[in-house]
Amino acid sequence: MAMADMNISVARLWRLAPWSGNPLMRPSDRLESLSILFVALVLAMLVPLAGAVGTSTYSGLSDASRQVSQTNRQVPAVLLGDAPSPQARGTGMYDRARAEWSVDGTPRTGLIHVDGEIQVGRTVDIWIDPEGNYTEAPSTGAENAFGAVGAALMFWAFGSAGCVLVLLAVHSLANRYRLRCWQREWDTVGQTRGWSLN
Repeated sequence: MAMADMNISVARLWRLAPWSGNPLMRPSDRLESLSILFVALVLAMLVPLAGAVGTSTYSGLSDASRQVSQTNRQVPAVLLGDAPSPQARGTGMYDRARAEWSVDGTPRTGLIHVDGEIQVGRTVDIWIDPEGNYTEAPSTGAENAFGAVGAALMFWAFGSAGCVLVLLAVHSLANRYRLRCWQREWDTVGQTRGWSLN
């Protein structure tokens, strides 16, 4: 029974194809069917394009991380205490703390992000830029991969949303056109010879 229903559905879809010889199909129906085929083709093409976007994003992020690793460096820093005010504390998994580190024998102090317990005297490794200022650590391979996957999914999502909007627009225009045609035909019913509305 299920196979018969599937065969009927396939036959109905085939009769709605733009190239169908069905005499009941109006030009607006053929245009709408053609737009569905076009959108299906675009959606299929979006998959490899999204993969290419993800690959390109990953390469760019990896190159940026590699460049940061070459220009910046890690130095040990000693924690001096918590951040000076509650407003300066982080809201995520990292807290901010005051720390001291040395750059070519010159001591530096500032706020750094600390992962874990903030304990005075604790030594942590931080990243500094060529001027000796504290900076964020370069992104890891996993972070780059996560960003690349996010970029690919966003590209596919926006592309799919655009396709859906195109379909909705075509469907709306086709419906308005059909309604106008029906209205014109209905207006001529009483004027057609041999017809009477009474």
